[in-house]
Amino acid sequence: MNLRLAVALFLTLLAVAVTPSASDESVRVDGITWLSGDPPPSDKGSKADSKQLTPSIVAFMQAQWPEVRHTIVHADALRAWQLIASGEHICQPSSVCTPERERLTYFTNSLLGPPQQLIVRRDKLAALPRNAAGEVDLARLLADERLRGGIVDGRSYGSFIDTLLAQRPANKAITLYAVSDFGSKIMAILGMDRADYAIGYDVALSQDRESNPLLNQLLSQAIAGASEPVLAGVACPAPPGAWPRSRASTRCSAPWPAPPCSGKWPRAG
Repeated sequence: MNLRLAVALFLTLLAVAVTPSASDESVRVDGITWLSGDPPPSDKGSKADSKQLTPSIVAFMQAQWPEVRHTIVHADALRAWQLIASGEHICQPSSVCTPERERLTYFTNSLLGPPQQLIVRRDKLAALPRNAAGEVDLARLLADERLRGGIVDGRSYGSFIDTLLAQRPANKAITLYAVSDFGSKIMAILGMDRADYAIGYDVALSQDRESNPLLNQLLSQAIAGASEPVLAGVACPAPPGAWPRSRASTRCSAPWPAPPCSGKWPRAG
Protein backbone atom coordinates (compact mmCIF):
# COMPACT_ATOMS: atom_id res chain seq x y z
CA MET A 1 0.00 0.00 0.00
CA ASN A 2 1.49 3.38 -0.97
CA LEU A 3 1.47 6.46 1.23
CA ARG A 4 -1.47 8.11 -0.56
CA LEU A 5 -3.65 5.06 0.09
CA ALA A 6 -2.36 4.79 3.65
CA VAL A 7 -3.36 8.39 4.33
CA ALA A 8 -6.77 7.80 2.71
CA LEU A 9 -7.37 4.80 4.97
CA PHE A 10 -6.27 6.78 8.01
CA LEU A 11 -8.58 9.69 7.24
CA THR A 12 -11.51 7.35 6.58
CA LEU A 13 -11.03 5.76 9.99
CA LEU A 14 -10.57 9.15 11.59
CA ALA A 15 -13.82 10.38 10.07
CA VAL A 16 -15.70 7.41 11.51
CA ALA A 17 -14.08 7.85 14.90
CA VAL A 18 -14.06 11.56 15.59
CA THR A 19 -16.60 13.40 13.44
CA PRO A 20 -18.88 15.14 15.96
CA SER A 21 -22.41 13.82 16.35
CA ALA A 22 -25.55 15.24 17.87
CA SER A 23 -25.40 12.72 20.71
CA ASP A 24 -21.97 13.89 21.92
CA GLU A 25 -21.85 16.19 24.94
CA SER A 26 -21.60 19.81 23.83
CA VAL A 27 -18.19 21.38 24.47
CA ARG A 28 -16.95 24.73 23.19
CA VAL A 29 -13.58 24.45 21.46
CA ASP A 30 -12.13 27.56 19.81
CA GLY A 31 -8.83 26.12 18.67
CA ILE A 32 -6.63 23.01 18.68
CA THR A 33 -2.85 22.99 18.68
CA TRP A 34 -1.47 19.89 16.97
CA LEU A 35 2.02 18.76 17.98
CA SER A 36 3.80 17.33 14.97
CA GLY A 37 6.79 15.01 15.05
CA ASP A 38 7.39 15.70 11.35
CA PRO A 39 10.30 18.02 10.53
CA PRO A 40 9.20 21.53 9.50
CA PRO A 41 8.42 21.66 5.77
CA SER A 42 11.09 23.04 3.47
CA ASP A 43 10.58 26.37 1.72
CA LYS A 44 10.40 24.86 -1.76
CA GLY A 45 8.77 21.58 -0.84
CA SER A 46 10.44 18.19 -1.17
CA LYS A 47 9.74 14.49 -1.50
CA ALA A 48 10.10 14.21 2.30
CA ASP A 49 7.42 16.89 2.76
CA SER A 50 4.96 14.84 0.70
CA LYS A 51 5.37 11.87 3.07
CA GLN A 52 4.35 13.81 6.16
CA LEU A 53 1.13 12.60 7.75
CA THR A 54 0.32 15.48 10.10
CA PRO A 55 -0.60 18.07 7.42
CA SER A 56 -3.07 15.60 5.88
CA ILE A 57 -4.68 14.89 9.25
CA VAL A 58 -4.97 18.56 10.16
CA ALA A 59 -6.31 19.49 6.71
CA PHE A 60 -9.00 16.83 7.12
CA MET A 61 -9.91 18.08 10.59
CA GLN A 62 -10.02 21.66 9.30
CA ALA A 63 -12.47 20.64 6.57
CA GLN A 64 -14.68 18.75 9.04
CA TRP A 65 -14.43 21.36 11.79
CA PRO A 66 -13.93 24.73 10.04
CA GLU A 67 -15.17 26.86 12.93
CA VAL A 68 -12.19 25.74 15.03
CA ARG A 69 -8.70 27.18 14.54
CA HIS A 70 -6.14 24.42 13.80
CA THR A 71 -2.45 25.14 14.41
CA ILE A 72 0.56 22.87 13.87
CA VAL A 73 3.53 23.19 16.23
CA HIS A 74 6.67 21.07 15.82
CA ALA A 75 7.96 19.26 18.92
CA ASP A 76 9.90 16.09 19.64
CA ALA A 77 8.20 13.18 21.40
CA LEU A 78 9.68 13.91 24.83
CA ARG A 79 8.68 17.58 24.77
CA ALA A 80 5.24 16.79 23.38
CA TRP A 81 4.33 14.46 26.22
CA GLN A 82 5.86 16.80 28.81
CA LEU A 83 3.46 19.50 27.59
CA ILE A 84 0.49 17.14 27.68
CA ALA A 85 1.40 15.92 31.18
CA SER A 86 1.59 19.53 32.38
CA GLY A 87 -2.05 20.06 31.35
CA GLU A 88 -1.59 21.94 28.09
CA HIS A 89 -4.64 21.65 25.80
CA ILE A 90 -2.78 20.24 22.82
CA CYS A 91 -3.20 17.12 20.71
CA GLN A 92 -0.90 14.57 19.13
CA PRO A 93 -2.09 13.55 15.64
CA SER A 94 -0.02 10.36 15.41
CA SER A 95 1.10 8.79 18.66
CA VAL A 96 1.60 5.24 19.90
CA CYS A 97 -1.07 4.22 22.40
CA THR A 98 0.22 2.97 25.77
CA PRO A 99 -1.55 2.54 29.14
CA GLU A 100 0.68 5.25 30.64
CA ARG A 101 -0.23 7.76 27.95
CA GLU A 102 -3.89 6.85 28.12
CA ARG A 103 -3.95 8.03 31.73
CA LEU A 104 -3.17 11.50 30.36
CA THR A 105 -5.20 11.55 27.15
CA TYR A 106 -8.05 10.08 25.15
CA PHE A 107 -6.92 8.09 22.14
CA THR A 108 -8.67 7.55 18.83
CA ASN A 109 -6.85 4.54 17.44
CA SER A 110 -6.54 5.10 13.72
CA LEU A 111 -3.21 3.52 12.75
CA LEU A 112 -2.09 -0.09 13.06
CA GLY A 113 1.58 -0.82 12.56
CA PRO A 114 3.69 -3.97 12.49
CA PRO A 115 5.74 -4.89 15.57
CA GLN A 116 8.92 -2.92 16.08
CA GLN A 117 12.10 -4.74 15.16
CA LEU A 118 15.77 -4.41 15.93
CA ILE A 119 17.63 -2.58 13.17
CA VAL A 120 21.27 -3.67 13.23
CA ARG A 121 24.43 -3.31 11.21
CA ARG A 122 25.22 -6.42 9.18
CA ASP A 123 28.69 -6.72 10.70
CA LYS A 124 27.18 -6.97 14.20
CA LEU A 125 24.68 -9.75 13.51
CA ALA A 126 26.82 -12.50 15.05
CA ALA A 127 27.17 -10.57 18.32
CA LEU A 128 23.42 -10.32 19.00
CA PRO A 129 22.06 -12.37 21.96
CA ARG A 130 19.24 -14.64 20.78
CA ASN A 131 16.74 -17.14 22.15
CA ALA A 132 16.23 -20.69 20.90
CA ALA A 133 13.94 -19.43 18.13
CA GLY A 134 16.60 -17.06 16.82
CA GLU A 135 14.83 -13.91 18.02
CA VAL A 136 16.86 -11.11 19.60
CA ASP A 137 16.89 -11.10 23.41
CA LEU A 138 16.49 -7.36 23.89
CA ALA A 139 16.93 -7.38 27.68
CA ARG A 140 20.36 -9.01 27.33
CA LEU A 141 21.30 -6.72 24.46
CA LEU A 142 20.47 -3.59 26.44
CA ALA A 143 22.87 -4.77 29.16
CA ASP A 144 25.70 -5.53 26.69
CA GLU A 145 28.30 -2.73 26.61
CA ARG A 146 30.07 -4.19 23.56
CA LEU A 147 27.34 -3.00 21.18
CA ARG A 148 26.33 0.64 20.72
CA GLY A 149 22.61 1.31 20.88
CA GLY A 150 20.67 4.34 19.67
CA ILE A 151 17.31 5.07 21.34
CA VAL A 152 14.98 8.02 20.70
CA ASP A 153 14.33 9.75 24.02
CA GLY A 154 10.62 10.07 24.82
CA ARG A 155 9.44 7.87 21.96
CA SER A 156 7.20 4.87 22.65
CA TYR A 157 8.12 1.61 20.96
CA GLY A 158 5.06 -0.19 22.31
CA SER A 159 4.39 -1.35 25.86
CA PHE A 160 6.56 -4.48 25.80
CA ILE A 161 9.70 -2.77 24.50
CA ASP A 162 9.06 0.34 26.61
CA THR A 163 9.10 -1.84 29.73
CA LEU A 164 12.44 -3.39 28.78
CA LEU A 165 13.91 0.04 28.10
CA ALA A 166 12.69 1.35 31.46
CA GLN A 167 14.19 -1.64 33.29
CA ARG A 168 17.53 -1.66 31.49
CA PRO A 169 20.67 -1.34 33.62
CA ALA A 170 23.00 1.63 33.28
CA ASN A 171 24.91 1.20 30.03
CA LYS A 172 27.34 3.77 28.65
CA ALA A 173 27.10 2.16 25.21
CA ILE A 174 23.47 3.32 24.79
CA THR A 175 22.87 6.87 23.56
CA LEU A 176 19.52 8.63 23.94
CA TYR A 177 18.76 10.94 21.02
CA ALA A 178 16.38 13.89 21.31
CA VAL A 179 15.02 14.36 17.80
CA SER A 180 12.08 16.32 16.41
CA ASP A 181 10.60 13.60 14.20
CA PHE A 182 10.52 10.37 16.24
CA GLY A 183 13.82 9.11 14.90
CA SER A 184 13.98 9.38 11.12
CA LYS A 185 17.72 10.13 11.38
CA ILE A 186 18.51 7.08 13.51
CA MET A 187 18.91 4.86 10.45
CA ALA A 188 21.48 7.28 9.03
CA ILE A 189 23.38 7.21 12.34
CA LEU A 190 23.66 3.43 12.04
CA GLY A 191 24.67 3.72 8.40
CA MET A 192 27.52 6.07 9.34
CA ASP A 193 28.73 3.53 11.96
CA ARG A 194 27.99 5.84 14.88
CA ALA A 195 25.78 3.14 16.46
CA ASP A 196 25.35 -0.61 16.01
CA TYR A 197 21.62 -1.03 16.57
CA ALA A 198 18.35 0.83 17.02
CA ILE A 199 14.66 -0.06 17.24
CA GLY A 200 12.29 0.73 14.40
CA TYR A 201 10.00 -0.46 11.65
CA ASP A 202 11.34 -2.68 8.89
CA VAL A 203 9.14 -0.80 6.40
CA ALA A 204 10.68 2.52 7.51
CA LEU A 205 14.12 1.05 6.86
CA SER A 206 13.01 0.00 3.38
CA GLN A 207 11.77 3.55 2.71
CA ASP A 208 15.01 5.15 3.91
CA ARG A 209 17.15 2.82 1.78
CA GLU A 210 15.65 4.48 -1.31
CA SER A 211 17.54 7.69 -0.58
CA ASN A 212 20.56 6.47 1.40
CA PRO A 213 22.70 3.60 -0.01
CA LEU A 214 24.61 3.35 3.29
CA LEU A 215 21.51 1.75 4.77
CA ASN A 216 21.91 -1.35 2.59
CA GLN A 217 24.23 -2.64 5.30
CA LEU A 218 21.40 -2.55 7.86
CA LEU A 219 19.08 -5.48 8.56
CA SER A 220 15.93 -5.91 10.64
CA GLN A 221 15.64 -8.69 13.21
CA ALA A 222 12.64 -9.94 15.21
CA ILE A 223 12.65 -9.06 18.93
CA ALA A 224 11.58 -11.86 21.27
CA GLY A 225 8.24 -10.98 22.88
CA ALA A 226 7.49 -8.06 20.56
CA SER A 227 4.99 -9.77 18.29
CA GLU A 228 1.86 -7.65 18.78
CA PRO A 229 0.92 -4.91 16.29
CA VAL A 230 1.42 -1.34 17.45
CA LEU A 231 -1.68 0.84 17.87
CA ALA A 232 -1.36 4.56 17.23
CA GLY A 233 -3.64 7.49 16.57
CA VAL A 234 -4.89 10.86 17.75
CA ALA A 235 -4.36 11.72 21.42
CA CYS A 236 -5.96 14.70 23.18
CA PRO A 237 -5.93 15.59 26.90
CA ALA A 238 -9.08 15.03 28.88
CA PRO A 239 -9.41 17.35 31.89
CA PRO A 240 -12.88 17.30 33.50
CA GLY A 241 -15.40 19.14 31.39
CA ALA A 242 -13.03 19.98 28.53
CA TRP A 243 -12.74 16.76 26.52
CA PRO A 244 -15.66 14.50 27.52
CA ARG A 245 -15.28 10.77 27.07
CA SER A 246 -17.30 9.70 24.02
CA ARG A 247 -17.43 7.07 21.31
CA ALA A 248 -14.15 8.53 19.99
CA SER A 249 -12.25 7.35 23.07
CA THR A 250 -10.74 3.88 22.91
CA ARG A 251 -8.57 1.64 25.03
CA CYS A 252 -5.05 0.79 23.84
CA SER A 253 -6.05 -2.86 23.91
CA ALA A 254 -9.41 -2.34 22.20
CA PRO A 255 -10.24 -4.58 19.22
CA TRP A 256 -9.02 -3.07 15.98
CA PRO A 257 -11.89 -2.03 13.70
CA ALA A 258 -10.10 -2.13 10.34
CA PRO A 259 -7.41 -4.04 8.43
CA PRO A 260 -3.81 -3.00 9.02
CA CYS A 261 -1.98 -0.62 6.73
CA SER A 262 1.01 -2.25 5.05
CA GLY A 263 3.63 -0.61 2.87
CA LYS A 264 4.48 3.04 3.55
CA TRP A 265 4.13 3.30 7.34
CA PRO A 266 4.06 6.83 8.81
CA ARG A 267 6.36 7.18 11.82
CA ALA A 268 4.65 7.49 15.18
CA GLY A 269 6.09 7.71 18.62
